Amino acid sequence: MLPETKIAELKPVPGTNKISIPPTPGVDLLPYIKAGAAIKATAMGHLPAQNTTIVGKVVITVHV
Repeated sequence: MLPETKIAELKPVPGTNKISIPPTPGVDLLPYIKAGAAIKATAMGHLPAQNTTIVGKVVITVHV
């Protein structure tokens, strides 16, 4: 079993409606993919002042 590792981290970007989460440099995802990788995400924050809808997608590209 491979150890859990951070593959990306978002730095706060106040006042914007788009985010980009840069990958953690130097992380080799290939062994994780070969082992049937699972990705989990965690987030912290506060509720917005108005109702908000979030639409997103995750694209992971691995070059071998």
